[in-house]
Amino acid sequence: MLEQFKVFVDKLKESNSRLHKEAVLKEYANNDGIKEIVKFIFNPYVVTGISKKKFYKDSKSYPNCKLETIFQVMDYLKEHNHGSDQDLANIQWFVDLYATYTDIIYAIVCKDLTVGVTATTINKIWGKGFIPTFDVMLAEKYFDDPIKYLPEGTQFILTEKLDGVRCALLFDENKEPHFFSRNGKEIMDLVDLAKEAKQLDPNYVYDGELLANTIGHSKDVYRDTMSIVG
Repeated sequence: MLEQFKVFVDKLKESNSRLHKEAVLKEYANNDGIKEIVKFIFNPYVVTGISKKKFYKDSKSYPNCKLETIFQVMDYLKEHNHGSDQDLANIQWFVDLYATYTDIIYAIVCKDLTVGVTATTINKIWGKGFIPTFDVMLAEKYFDDPIKYLPEGTQFILTEKLDGVRCALLFDENKEPHFFSRNGKEIMDLVDLAKEAKQLDPNYVYDGELLANTIGHSKDVYRDTMSIVG
């Protein structure tokens, strides 16, 4: 299946044309294996706990689970998504087994596939809801239409706009916290925040802003925040 998925990825990369990419998706519309892998990668609610830095790190543990197919890898990561050394050792055992496809395995395990398609395009071809969409509420600029957004007599509260990185906090089935950008990409390694988040009610979704602990102009705070979040 890794070879088939590589062919699929290479086809998508052949052209930047939207019509070309849609045609490739249509070609694979009946390939359940390819679709399962794509859903795993693009589903924002599936997390693996393994970042690029961890993926290429030498694990100090020995594998205790021999994963022999990419589907076994995906099923394993759905249940073991804390990025522990043990998890990494099991994944690296699989990578060594199929070293020729290391880049493809990385794209799947780290959910980092860059082929110029979005969940919107995938859902257009493979069906609405195939990939769950991750949306956060965005503010409107009241001065674009003051009468509509702030009619006379309306009471309102004015607060300072925090110029950082938008972040949503969700809890998985094990009540473990995970942080996501507004585009649905998981923000990794927020260890201290994750510890604090465990004091919150896991039945809610929390929306906020990440800000670096920097004193100075908002532009400096934003720059430092971006350098940390990456």
